[in-house]
Amino acid sequence: MKNIHWFKLCLLALFLQAASCERFAERDYPIYLQNNASHSIGYYFATGGNEGTTFPDTTLPVSNRYVGTNLAPGKAYGYHSGLPWNGFFEEHERLLVYVFHADTLAAYDWPQLREDYNILRRYELDLSELEAMAWRISYP
Repeated sequence: MKNIHWFKLCLLALFLQAASCERFAERDYPIYLQNNASHSIGYYFATGGNEGTTFPDTTLPVSNRYVGTNLAPGKAYGYHSGLPWNGFFEEHERLLVYVFHADTLAAYDWPQLREDYNILRRYELDLSELEAMAWRISYP
């Protein structure tokens, strides 16, 4: 009988602790790119990594593996990070975001597009600019 009472007490304590503490859920820190153009766009968020580039290197990456190709007019894309962006900006002065015409991405192979630097727009944003924009980049 004593063991059952002890078990119930432990269950109650565990429940109260779980209810009072913040759950260990994954965090999400998105930056949105809003397409306000009348045509579809492609995009690239230059955050580095194995195949990427980052500020101050403004060349396009060798691979187009992480290039989004078809963001429809009026739609938004969320670039999601599991870590707060202030950590990124402790190591990098700016975040580069490239915008391409979707037709250009479809018409040219990546090495040629990269060599010709065939982009519509390149954003160079620091932390305070992104905060002021409420983490939403509007194109155009």
